[in-house]
Amino acid sequence: MVVQIAKCSWFKLLLGVLMVALAADLRGEVPDRLVMSFTPEAAPLELELDARGLAAFLERELGMPVVAQVDADYTGTVEAMRAGHAHIAFLSPLAAALAHEVAGARMILAEERRGQPYYHSRYWVRRDSGIDDLGDLRGKTVAFNDPLSASGYLFPVAKLIEEGLIETADEIHSFFGRLYFAGGTELSLRALMNGFVDAAGVSRYGPEVFLSPAEREELIYFGEHGPIPNHGIAVSGTLPDTLVEALVAAFLRLNEPEHNAILRRVYGWQRLTPVDTALYLPLLELSRRIGGEGQTP
Repeated sequence: MVVQIAKCSWFKLLLGVLMVALAADLRGEVPDRLVMSFTPEAAPLELELDARGLAAFLERELGMPVVAQVDADYTGTVEAMRAGHAHIAFLSPLAAALAHEVAGARMILAEERRGQPYYHSRYWVRRDSGIDDLGDLRGKTVAFNDPLSASGYLFPVAKLIEEGLIETADEIHSFFGRLYFAGGTELSLRALMNGFVDAAGVSRYGPEVFLSPAEREELIYFGEHGPIPNHGIAVSGTLPDTLVEALVAAFLRLNEPEHNAILRRVYGWQRLTPVDTALYLPLLELSRRIGGEGQTP
């Protein structure tokens, strides 16, 4: 879905086109339109509407068409980058590292929450579940986000290995009675709240972002693990440097009070901060070390 350019003067549009055209000589060709890919961390229909608002903002800032698409899962977003079907992607930490390896993607910005560019993973259970520690999870049902999710799979599994409850991720199915990949943090938490699973392994901020205060009171957590580099924004390695710089400047304007609501509607992000791709690469080593479904190719 392409969001039409709104309230943009012809002068601003022409200026934007000239700016991105000059950028083509520095790295690669400027695309006719920018395709921005999102992973389904939140309910897909709501995320689609929020993505449209962000695309419209970027169109006004850059003076060129921006397309927003919500992919089926984390792997789909990485594949969109690899195949050249997406120029910008909102990625989980492990997916960001994989996108760099297989598609040459560059991380440019990360979420900053409470002044920190990192977060932790937790196992969440219902307060009345009778589950008090990691060992009590044996034989229970659990929701994770995606095999390429750091807080929603990789780090929860690593925590079980660290505690000696399993040796590798290959044992995860025998440890849990049933394992369910919900597709995103909100979906994992909804599976927990609705009694579909006994536990959810997701970000520590998941309940804060996606649940009401009353719902949060129904949950407790244990097994915190991290720190994990925050989710962030990657760009294709084929985009010209000047266009990337313009993108960074446009995204950082979302930190300003008059535009911040646009950012907060997307995954509940609060602020953006510049970040280096190298921060995410150790996650590939961790994923390969623990093995199993989260292992990257």
